[in-house]
Amino acid sequence: AGYAVQVRTDRDAPPADGETALVMAPHEFYYLGQGIRLADHPGFVDSIPIGTEQWQTEWFARALPFMLRAKRMLDINLQSADAFVRLGKACRYLALGFSPDAEPYSRLKGDWRTKPILRWKHVDLDSLSPDIRPLNERALDVLCVGALSARRSEIFAALAPVLAPLNCFLHLTDSSGPLRSEEQVDSELFTLLARNSRVLLNVHHSEMSYFEWQRIVLYGVWQRAAVVSERCFDVPFLRHGEHYFSVGTAELGSTITTLLGAVAQGDGSAQRMVDAARDTLESSCLLRDCLTKI
Repeated sequence: AGYAVQVRTDRDAPPADGETALVMAPHEFYYLGQGIRLADHPGFVDSIPIGTEQWQTEWFARALPFMLRAKRMLDINLQSADAFVRLGKACRYLALGFSPDAEPYSRLKGDWRTKPILRWKHVDLDSLSPDIRPLNERALDVLCVGALSARRSEIFAALAPVLAPLNCFLHLTDSSGPLRSEEQVDSELFTLLARNSRVLLNVHHSEMSYFEWQRIVLYGVWQRAAVVSERCFDVPFLRHGEHYFSVGTAELGSTITTLLGAVAQGDGSAQRMVDAARDTLESSCLLRDCLTKI
């Protein structure tokens, strides 16, 4: 977008005169490491916090004081940005759009074959490809990665008859404590799995119908997986039925079955949908353009 940018952490020098700090995830930055003492540093008085969390979470509550005291702010959720505006804050919506050089979403690196969780879950490594392939050439039927919650447990129990016969990679971790190395799915591995999945399933952590942008767009649309999600808030660019499926909880199973059946029968409608979604992301939601508008 034409800006001179440096990536810094809490261990680096604070912003100097003429520099503006964009603080990603203030709920972590100001509570960990050296960030604790930087909250009132003069270099951060005019910083721009970037909200990333859902309103119903404790992490949003941690970020809120820093969001409210800021003169300007950004949020990756359209509805959150709108709510801050209604509160009288100068907040803009930041869509994390497409960038051809973004790692790992555009380019994979590293030896993914060494990831412990692939052995732990007995994944056939030879069936996986680092390339984006058509849906009918992908090894996995359904992919879902996220944190475990009581709500998700109930929904997946109900989906068991649909998912059990399929080749699925389902990984819901208990976030109440530290994760073991064999439990970790990092961004690169998530991208790889998405590129090898026909369906990316999105189930909300709570009753909030949040549009989980990272899961739906970065891992779903970007990797040309067919996204099947519980109903969620609308966002610009992407539309239900044209770019992804946003359905009621009770309809998740039948939607997955219909979609996979169409792929198996050589019906090209699902492939056309994922291609249209990716094309829209590249043409209408470039990260460069999103930053320029802000």
